[in-house]
Amino acid sequence: SLLWCCLSYCRNVVKFVFLLLIFGYSFIFFFLFFFSSRRRHTRSDRDWSSDVCSSDLLAEAAIAAGVERFIFMSSIKVNGEQTVQAGKPSVVVERFSGSDQPAPEDHYGRSKLAAEQVLQACFSAHGIELLILRPPLIYGPGNRGNLLRLMHWIARARPLPLASIDNRRSLIQVDNLVDAVALATRGHQTGCYTIADTECSTPQLITAMASGLGVEARLFKLPLWMLATAARMAGRREQWQRL
Repeated sequence: SLLWCCLSYCRNVVKFVFLLLIFGYSFIFFFLFFFSSRRRHTRSDRDWSSDVCSSDLLAEAAIAAGVERFIFMSSIKVNGEQTVQAGKPSVVVERFSGSDQPAPEDHYGRSKLAAEQVLQACFSAHGIELLILRPPLIYGPGNRGNLLRLMHWIARARPLPLASIDNRRSLIQVDNLVDAVALATRGHQTGCYTIADTECSTPQLITAMASGLGVEARLFKLPLWMLATAARMAGRREQWQRL
């Protein structure tokens, strides 16, 4: 049909552009992130089409260009939202790893997993080295999203009822992430790796941010069940789980 011909033509054009851009390079680093949006259905479609389609086209172009090594920046969301022991959701284990069974819980994580699988399928038969990095929450200059909103609350010295939270969060500073990518281009490691440079609880994170902002961390305690109930009633269950 005419529609299929148009889509096929556009696909070939995009692949040709990718080929022109990467021709002559021995390795490719593919990084694609979206900031959070309140329009969840739109974000779902955008994440999936951008991650999967662009990964597929870039992989085909890399094969045609003779690329030897491909580094894909995925996300810790491929692993899931929290580490728990199989069959015992209340028992938290140490940390995620690249060898864990993927368990994405949102569209962003599922789209990143699909992109990983597309790249693995494309490169496995062509001898191209594929390294997948799954960073956690990235912080640094220009940060946006939930971390920026939390920083605004802290800067305004607003009381936060989060002192009862006893968790462990993994983070990585953007400069250290860049260093990790630079190291990845020099070796021949393949497979999937989770990376982080900081582990702290939510109260520790808030205290550190308050110190950096020169304000007092106004934390106080409320029972966790009360916070969880309030979050569900306010339609903020996902945000509560991330805390």
